[in-house]
Amino acid sequence: PAGAYAYTGSALGAGGFSRVHRHRRTAAGTHDVRHWHIDYLLGHPAVGIDRVVHGPGVDVECAVATRLPEGPVEGFGASDCDCRSHLSRAATLDDLTERVVSAYETVGSARPIRSDSGGGSPTDQTS
Repeated sequence: PAGAYAYTGSALGAGGFSRVHRHRRTAAGTHDVRHWHIDYLLGHPAVGIDRVVHGPGVDVECAVATRLPEGPVEGFGASDCDCRSHLSRAATLDDLTERVVSAYETVGSARPIRSDSGGGSPTDQTS
């Protein structure tokens, strides 16, 4: 369905936040390796990364995912946990961003970062 989608991942462990940059390259069509569910979605030409929200460097992935609207694909991004899905949807990007930031604020702190869908450098929106 049309709308805005949010994928919740931890970006912790080996690779950390550089994984998000790899996802941006996948969305831009410059990286073809597919490891995670999100890689397959990002490989579609109509899909891009417009905003990234990240927290304080602790694992709140599942706590955030369970506070977002249910995803259109059960089990998406949740093969290593008991969550229904780590993909959620809202009508608009602004509505979805508000929901994601609110979920992060509920479980800890949030720092919204926005970049263009072409994979440009992120800029801090909260300075």
